[in-house]
Amino acid sequence: MLILTRRRGESIQIDRNILVTVTDVIGPDDARLVTVKVKRPGEQKATVHPHMMEGEDIHIMPKVTITVGRIVGYQTRLAIQAPKHIQIWRTELLPIKN
Repeated sequence: MLILTRRRGESIQIDRNILVTVTDVIGPDDARLVTVKVKRPGEQKATVHPHMMEGEDIHIMPKVTITVGRIVGYQTRLAIQAPKHIQIWRTELLPIKN
């Protein structure tokens, strides 16, 4: 399991072609909700998962699941379960394409 902290607008890339972005964090401090957008290859529009609470899962692809962890302020911890051969990147660390 890999745990990454993401803020509003930050993304991760899974297996070189799936982009997962935290688009919003809303609600009072004791009941925060997260909106996550998932863009898969070949899809015109991203799938939006609104109002996710701590502990809720998103199944990205077979054997890859993201669980919303602790939500504090405008950031959340995402716990990613995936086989070891699946690459997971924070998008700010990806090489720049020319």
